[in-house]
Formats: sequence, C-alpha cells, structure tokens
Amino acid sequence: MKKTKFVSLVAAMFAASTLLSSCWCHEDSASTDITEIETGVVTYSIAVQSNVETKVQVGSSIQTIPAEGGEVVFKNLTDSKYTVKTTVLAAGNFLPKETTKTMDVEFTEEKTSSVIVLNYVDADSKSKQKVTVPSSGIVATEIVVKNDAAAEVEGTKETIPATLTIPASTQLTDENNNPLSGDQTFSVVAYTLPIAQDEELPEETVTPAVTLECQPDGVHFSNDVTLKAYIGEDAAGAIVVVNGKEYTVAADGYVSFTVDHFSSHEVGVKTKSTYTTETKTLVNQKIDIIEGENEFTYERYFGWTSSAKLGFFFTWHTIMFGGEWSKEPVVAKFDATSAGTGTINITQEIKHYIIKSGILTFYTDIYGAVTVTVIPDDGQGASSHSGGSAN
Repeated sequence: MKKTKFVSLVAAMFAASTLLSSCWCHEDSASTDITEIETGVVTYSIAVQSNVETKVQVGSSIQTIPAEGGEVVFKNLTDSKYTVKTTVLAAGNFLPKETTKTMDVEFTEEKTSSVIVLNYVDADSKSKQKVTVPSSGIVATEIVVKNDAAAEVEGTKETIPATLTIPASTQLTDENNNPLSGDQTFSVVAYTLPIAQDEELPEETVTPAVTLECQPDGVHFSNDVTLKAYIGEDAAGAIVVVNGKEYTVAADGYVSFTVDHFSSHEVGVKTKSTYTTETKTLVNQKIDIIEGENEFTYERYFGWTSSAKLGFFFTWHTIMFGGEWSKEPVVAKFDATSAGTGTINITQEIKHYIIKSGILTFYTDIYGAVTVTVIPDDGQGASSHSGGSAN
C-alpha cells in the first residue's frame, strides 16, 4: 500500500501466535509440551515533527507542537491503522499551501513506529528579486533570481538554493496566454515533500523528494527558462526526475532543468535496487522451561545501516526506511504444559540492498522479521520443531 508518505521508522516487531502442540511426539514419556508460542501485544507509536506551531490529532488524542517547532509522540497504540490530522496554527504565507493535512498510517509486520515530518516555508520571508519586464519582452542576455535567504533555515530542506535563468527576448504571458508587462516578481522556494513508505524498496522506482515552489504561479515563457536547484554534493551523479524528464546531479550538487511555465515543480530520485536476504542468529542456547507462561528477553536490531552518510541520501534513507539502526531488548513468550528443559533459537532476517542512482552506488542493510523456535529436549515432547514465526 502506498501510504501518504511520511518519514516512517522501520522497526520489525512481532505479533504472530502459532500453536506448536501438533508437532510434538506424545508417545514418549513427555513431561514438557510447548502448546503455544507468541510475542505478546505489539504497541505502535507515531511521532510528528514540525518546524512551526501545529495541532496534531491521532484518533481522539490531540497534542500541539509549539511555535518554535518540535515533536510530539503518540505511544502505546495497539491498532494497526490510524488517521493522523495535522493543522498548522502559525500565521504567515506558508508553503506547502495546504496547512491542514490528513494522513493514513498503517503498521505492518516490518514496522512498529511511524514518523511524520512537516517542513513549512514562510514564503514572505524569503528573498525575492524584482525583475522589470518591458512589454516587448526581456531585453537582456539572462536574468538570475536567487533564493539565498532560504539558506538561513538551518537543518531543513529549505536551505536548497535555487536559481532561475531567463533567456533574452523571452515573452511572458499569464495562464490564459495574455501578455504580461511592467514589473514582475519572481521567487523560487524549495521544501521537502512528505513521502510514503513502501514495504520494501522496489527494484526500480522514482521517489518524489523535493518541491520547488515557483512564483508567480501560472506565468508562461515563450522560451524555455533554466531552473537550477541544489540537491547535495553527496548526490552528485544521481538521476533525478523533474516533470517526467531525467536529469543528472552535477559534481557541485546542483541539478539544472528547463521549464516553460511556473508552478510547483517536483524533484524525484530515480533508483534501481537489488537485494539478498541473510538470516542472522540472535540467540541459540539452552533454557529451563517452567509450567505455564515462559518469558525470554533478548536483543534485536531495528532500522537500517548504510554506506550513505550525512546529506541528501542520508535523509532519503530516513524517509524510506526510518531511523538508523538500534539494538533494543524484546521479550518472547511461550506456554508449556509442564516444566522441563530445551533450546531456544531466535533468528532475524536482514536484507542487503545494492542501490544505484545514475553513477552513484551505495549499500544498505534493512533489519526485518524475527523467528522464534523453542525445542524441548528429547523425551520432553519432541526432539525438534521449527516454528513460531514472529513478525
């Protein structure tokens, strides 16, 4: 399912319950029979981050992010589907223009938490350079409009510098093809798009990542103009898609593309990927089994690791797969009809991705589902059993 894509943390917890008693050999003088293995109730969490004052509603619970921005977290959620509504409360001419958003978040066996990131740009506060456009058209070799003031917003995608180059003798018309004359004000403001998370990275895909909001919306150019935006030096050589056409990010981190009109121009990242799957043993040890409910605490991995470091593709990983890797304690539970001894084996799936975009190649490991197997000792119900998949 393509959820409204927002930055979702990948954390594979487990909620499966599997009856195992059908596998035991009861002709032995069995004293231990594992009748059920499960992992208890899975709880989910939704974190919402915003850089402006925002009201957030998840179900009937409402929290507010303060004016200076921050994060609110909704914890101990037990349903697998939620609707999240966010409303920007701050005053100003904000981009994106929709200040109220409703998003559906669905948890799968590969995820137990979701992060929604809202980055808003106050368009009125950004630099705008006035350009005089005579009725006969633009008389110049080129006109450059820069968005340098956006670089003052540290740590957000609004730091992307953008440059517009208009060729000489370009005629400007409005969306109804009426000629424009006199002073025209141009601006280009960049911001991060919220992105929905897939179950896994498709073999070949284009992921929308950045929008360049160009004003005045609807103006048309008789000659194609060039729009140049900074993606990041770490993305040099990568392929991005704008208005259905592919472009390569230059060595300086910029991508240049042509437009014949002004509107919201979306920049997507084109990737090709392959992966192999490894099964990693987390636990393989003898245990004492008590009659009734048994608990076993172990540590498992969540998130991802990658050769991509800080920069554009680091952010892209967080959007696609959630937070960087962590190792956290988890409790596995199973029931036994009587006391005995046995072996517990716990494994975790890891997907080793090779991700390519243009000449850029990097490697990413995604930590996935866990399988728990409990094997009573000989004479205690069965000599072996493989089951209890816990995703």
